[in-house]
Order: sequence, then structure tokens, then C-alpha cells
Amino acid sequence: MAQRAFVFAVHPTHGLLLLRAYKKKKGIHHQLPGGRVDAEESVPAAAARELREETGIDVHPARLEVAQHDREGAVLRRKNRQYFFLELRDADGAGSDHDHDDAACSFMLALSSEHTGFTFERDLAKAETRIRLHSGGENSVALRTFRGDRGDARGLLGDAAEPLAVDPAPVADDRCFDCGTSCGHDRWLCATHNIALCIDCAGVHRALGVAFSIVRSERLDGGDANPNNAAFAVFLEQHGVPRRDWLAAGRVSKYYTPAADLWRRRSDASAKLRAVEPPPPELVKRYEAIAPAAIWTPDKDAPSCMLCRKKFSLYYRRHHCRACGRCVCCDCSPKVCWQTTSRRCKRCVPPPARTIPGLSV
Repeated sequence: MAQRAFVFAVHPTHGLLLLRAYKKKKGIHHQLPGGRVDAEESVPAAAARELREETGIDVHPARLEVAQHDREGAVLRRKNRQYFFLELRDADGAGSDHDHDDAACSFMLALSSEHTGFTFERDLAKAETRIRLHSGGENSVALRTFRGDRGDARGLLGDAAEPLAVDPAPVADDRCFDCGTSCGHDRWLCATHNIALCIDCAGVHRALGVAFSIVRSERLDGGDANPNNAAFAVFLEQHGVPRRDWLAAGRVSKYYTPAADLWRRRSDASAKLRAVEPPPPELVKRYEAIAPAAIWTPDKDAPSCMLCRKKFSLYYRRHHCRACGRCVCCDCSPKVCWQTTSRRCKRCVPPPARTIPGLSV
């Protein structure tokens, strides 16, 4: 039986997050964020992925706490289902979907196509009733076990609702800048931001694309780059993004913020990773020496241009391409195709790209 992972996402002000859905047999009902765990995927990573796909809330799996029994203190599981707890922050909201029960709620999500809305429920007894049709009623039983005697959703936060008294993870260069975990044994380098990353966050940066982040493995790709996590952290602090907020923000959405964009524009942190050097001149000469010479097409075998098929005449002369040996006309070997003083056909040297009015590079 496939394993599943679900999240109790609680906002300190609004309550427990419930997703609204419609099915023919169940009608309109509510669900917890979560779903199937893929093969070779950790359960926390699957819970974070399902949360991101269903709501647009992008959090690192390290922010998810394993839900436990209220009295026993053991890990909360129901059959093949495991549960996690997440304290939502205002910065986690993203998208264009509003709370369908409370129009005054400022928290917004980016819902998937299978959900028709969402709401927050502070009364946990009512939340149990709302989700009793989801996942065979197991999630309703799990919520009852998790909350114990607590009736208000804010009671699930406990001490987490108070500001953290400890400092966030340090920004040492042997730690991942995005999640704060130690990565000295397998450090990845982001050349665009000049920071160190763990292998999990490096995968997120790879998904962003080279326009946002270029990453290399220090162990696999080599290089003599020296990341400077502290410089980026100080820059973010100066532009209103404390270290605590950066760790709490979504792993993807944080790099779309104005502060991160400004750092990319201003930064000259071109990490000195191992560059691709041109081959030695001796190797180039050796390759050119063994490259087969172009076989010229005899004039008698080419009564017409080998590209446009226009027949040659006394006034419409034939020319040989010095690269491929084709017999072509003057239209198929214009001067713009000549790389050197020798003639080339337009097949060997394509003409330059045409300019589009109003579009400049």
C-alpha cells in the first residue's frame, strides 16, 4: 500500500488550513494538504512537495515537524499515513486565491486544479467534522489524536507561537545559506550569489535556471571558489530581509524578491569555478591536419546549382564552396557567407540573423 503524508498547517491568527474540494460521491468536502509519497522520496520531502503543489506554499522540509500523539508522545501514524505540523507565517502566502469563508482574511494561496477553495478553522472540533470524508475518515481521527483536549487551533502552536529566542542558524561558509544545515562534507557553490548550498537546495537552484542561479559541486566539478555567505546575509539585512525571514520563506519564492534580484544585478561575485579552457593549439593543428579535405564536384556533374537547382549558363556561372565542395551559384554563395577570402555556400555558413524592427539585443 502506497504511503501518504499530510500536513497540519496552522496560522497563529487564522487557524488550521483546510482545502475545499468537490467529488461526485462526496460532494463538497474539506481536506488536509498532502498526498502520495513517491518511490525513493523521503516522507518529509513528499509532504513539502504536496503542500507546494496543492497550495503554492513552498517550505523546506526542515520546517515540517513530525506530529505526535498528544498523550503518548509517539509519532502520529494512521495505517499508511504519516502526519506533520507546520506553523504558517504571513510570508508563506502566495497566489491569487482568497479564503472562501472569510473575505477579510489576507492570506492567499495558489490552489491546484483539484481544489475549489480553502478556509481556516480555529475550532478543531469543527475541523474534525469538516475533514471526516477525506481519506476514509483517518485524517479526522488523526486530528482528534493530535489535538487532545485543545479546542482552539492556536493551542497547537504552544511555544511556537511566541518569537524564537534563539538565533537562526549561523551563516558560516560550511553551512547551506538557504536552510542552515551543515554541508561541509558535500558543499555546492552558487556562482551567481557566491554562497554555499547543500545538495537539496542546489537541486532547487538548478530548477530555477541559469538566469537565476548557476551552481557547481565543489567535490565533483572542482574549482577554487570561496563562497561568502556573510556578505549576502548582510546585504539582505540592509534591505529589510532578516536572516530569520529568509530561512522561513519559500525556497523558490525567496529568489524572486527585490532584494535577491538587486543582489544578482549588483554582485560581481563571479565565483572562480573551473572554466572550460580552449584546446591546445597543437591539438587543433593535428585535428585540422587529419580532417578530410572537401571533395569538389566536377563541373560536368553539376549542370545546375546543387542548392537552388537553377541551371548554369555562360552568364550564370558556377562556383565551388571551399568547405564542402558543392557546385553552387552566386545567389547561394553571397559574400556575407565568406568567413575568409575563400568562398563559402550558405549551407556551410548560414546568413546572419535578420533584425526585427523594435527588438534590440
